[in-house]
Amino acid sequence: MNRFSIALAGLIVGATSASAADMSDYAPFTAPSEPTIWTGFYAGVTLGGAHSDGQAERGYYTGEPLTTDVGNGLFPGDIDGDEWGVIGGVQVGYNHQFGNFVAGAEADFSFTDLNVLNKYQRIDPSPAFPYTGTDTRTSYSTDIENLGTVRARFGYASGPTLAYVSGGLAYGKVKNQFNLDLTFPLLNGAQYPRDLGGIGRWSNEDWSAGYAIGGGVEHKFTEAFSLKAELFYVDLEDTKIKVTDPVFPGNQIDYHFDNDLVIGRVGLNYAF
Repeated sequence: MNRFSIALAGLIVGATSASAADMSDYAPFTAPSEPTIWTGFYAGVTLGGAHSDGQAERGYYTGEPLTTDVGNGLFPGDIDGDEWGVIGGVQVGYNHQFGNFVAGAEADFSFTDLNVLNKYQRIDPSPAFPYTGTDTRTSYSTDIENLGTVRARFGYASGPTLAYVSGGLAYGKVKNQFNLDLTFPLLNGAQYPRDLGGIGRWSNEDWSAGYAIGGGVEHKFTEAFSLKAELFYVDLEDTKIKVTDPVFPGNQIDYHFDNDLVIGRVGLNYAF
């Protein structure tokens, strides 16, 4: 009995040792990792559309007869439109993939023909000569010549497809302009229309900074080439134009231009 017990114990110990030895031949199981196909530098081109309403808002005003003119509705408080333009350019960036997640940075620069022109016209209802029936025409324009961004990107990759969000600095060359034109039906007693044409042109053209935020989807159709589609909201710094009356000193009115736009575009990238 004792010899059987000793033999049985030896068998168990031997089997356990052999099993442990066999297990040591196998590496621990780990789940397969996502291939890092998105890591690296890339460059490409983009093309799409840009939209803006060219909104302008009336601000501070003072003096006569300007205050009366504002009360008569000759200078609107809010004016906006609806205009599309073409936007296209180039971009460079870098991605780093860790698992299914991708983080990176991208810089782009584009040219655009986006120009929003809003017009307003009203006949002066004032009965006082010589303003009776004066045709007052104002226009408000926003012209965005080019646009650049420097943004961070963060996304989730599922194989060759990457969905991402992106945001950062935006900058661009913007021109805002306010025009005033008048036609007097009576001038110096003459019974015929007299068009004074451009009473004044007030404008501001400068580089403007702001921010861009949006996102998109990118898909690799080869190891090096990928296509993307993205949508961004861009808000550039507002512009204030100070209008001073060339006929009546002390008359002044300010207009604030809201320089924001929405961009929808597609792009082609080449990964190095």
